[in-house]
Amino acid sequence: MARSKNALDGKKTRKPIAAYWAPWGSIGNGTINLTGSAHLFVVEYDDGSEFRTLADCGIYQGPGSMEANRLPFPMEPSSIHLALLTHGHADHCGRLPVFVKNGYSGEIWCSGFTAMVAKASLEDAAKLTLKQYEAEQTAFAKKFEELSDAWKLVQESRGKGIKRAPGGNRMTKSHERKASAEEIAKAQTLLDRHGIESRPDIVRVMEPKRPVEPLFLPEDVEKTADRFRAEFPDRFLPVPGAPGLSVAFFDARHVLGSTSVAFRVHGIGEGREKSKTFVLSGDIGPTRTFQPHGPAPTIPSWVHPTLIAAESTYGGRRHRTWEETVGELEKIVIDAARKRDVLILPAFALDRAQVVMHLLVGLRQKKAFEGEIYLDTPLGEIYTSMYQKYVPAYAKTLKPGPRTFKIIKKETRESILAKKGFKIIVTSSGMGSGGPVEEYFRRYLEDPRAEFLFTGYMAEGTPGRSLTEGKKILTLPNIGRTFEVEAKIGRLDGLSSHADESMVREWCGVGNPAGSGKAKLRFPDVRIALIHGETDTSIRAMRNAFKRRLFPENQILTPQVGGDPVYLWSQQKSKTPSDWKERMAPPTRNPLRFWVFSCLFRGSFRFFPLRRT
Repeated sequence: MARSKNALDGKKTRKPIAAYWAPWGSIGNGTINLTGSAHLFVVEYDDGSEFRTLADCGIYQGPGSMEANRLPFPMEPSSIHLALLTHGHADHCGRLPVFVKNGYSGEIWCSGFTAMVAKASLEDAAKLTLKQYEAEQTAFAKKFEELSDAWKLVQESRGKGIKRAPGGNRMTKSHERKASAEEIAKAQTLLDRHGIESRPDIVRVMEPKRPVEPLFLPEDVEKTADRFRAEFPDRFLPVPGAPGLSVAFFDARHVLGSTSVAFRVHGIGEGREKSKTFVLSGDIGPTRTFQPHGPAPTIPSWVHPTLIAAESTYGGRRHRTWEETVGELEKIVIDAARKRDVLILPAFALDRAQVVMHLLVGLRQKKAFEGEIYLDTPLGEIYTSMYQKYVPAYAKTLKPGPRTFKIIKKETRESILAKKGFKIIVTSSGMGSGGPVEEYFRRYLEDPRAEFLFTGYMAEGTPGRSLTEGKKILTLPNIGRTFEVEAKIGRLDGLSSHADESMVREWCGVGNPAGSGKAKLRFPDVRIALIHGETDTSIRAMRNAFKRRLFPENQILTPQVGGDPVYLWSQQKSKTPSDWKERMAPPTRNPLRFWVFSCLFRGSFRFFPLRRT
């Protein structure tokens, strides 16, 4: 790797000699790496300098994520020259404030809507984690004081002079009130429970329980939002300070503002090939009947990718039809309106809550059921307002009113829930871990007249996952209770905002019928790297899907987090370790056929083929 210099020194004479990409997250093998999207793209120059770009900087989610989110970045944030953001989901933007807090001082490029969505998401996360931290700090201080007082009480009870002599009138200050035997025994039991035999033991026992400071604070979010640059037309824009590098954003149709990103490196290659292009998919939206964010996503004709990093979230799976999903939801709602008092739908605050609300309001307006619809998610309320204002498909259904839905505030929740009549409540979080849904767990999990309908993916270990797997005894640490589940639990699939296996394949330009005997490829020489999936399941299934469609196997890459970088192009072949050459070099052609074609094209014959870099 070239030595790092300041790439923003304004030199015009530098020329690119290599470019590579390395994933920092979004590839898993039963680990948290499946989330935490982050991708490094580096251009190396002939003077030994580099220009480093980081696309996305998300948080890890799932078991072990708390520790993982506090690990240092693979590179110092101060060494990154430019940051890009594909969209505002937490697993793509959640660590940006940490990145800025630890030294990143450049701009963050993204779409205008992504800037709005990401800022709202980060502000909400900062506010909630700070509130939780302050509550934990208070509880920690109270517990520490309780143990200290118990230690003091027990020690004083063992001292001399606790009892006064009959008729005596001398009493020390510490003996103004004599502790009862019951109080002393209770204090001793508390100390024994925690294994405290000396005063230093109190610190030993309590220190591991000291609350961990939030990853970032509201002021860090403000500093991050100030770095957003959010005006990008559908074309490549030169990157200041990076000769030969340009970047383009194009719509991914996943959530409001979501994009894919293309990096083009100019002034390299031989003959007619003077540029190479790397496309990072981000999260790609589905192709279905209901398309609120516009037509099905596609790679624009002006991009011409050389290397594509494509998401594999739904490798091995296909979405059912939109009509089937809407039909099942209607049946569930009609049945609940007849048999239940309340139907609660935990949903992700961004996009999922808006889709669910849109469908429910539609069912109500066509009189499929009688009852009120409520939205109880502060962050979801912000996003719903954005969707209603900026997405035409939601202009009427997502505007609060007597014929659509009503908003539940924390202070009005009790009075609304006390009202008689069937009601539907859309709340967060979608996995049942944190957020207003915990209030509904507390109130309704043991109520047979209530129903919970989960509408999306739920990670291992989350309450939603446990409930949908049929567990009847559920302990919720955040609430501090164990519940015997009496409420009806359901699950509705088909609302995913991710493309499925066949949609991703077609997005990459591989859409020919299997068994045709010939690959019909939109980008014949492109290499496709599979990311954002599990190595042994979804990524493997996606790889097999490409092979079944006759896509050349040597053009399918399965990179690993922390593994070798994938070179888009390198002028200095000696810099590339030998074990990378076969796996990461651009695809080759038949030497004899390519030589004949070259001779005809140039009008002359040579005794060696032209070499393609």
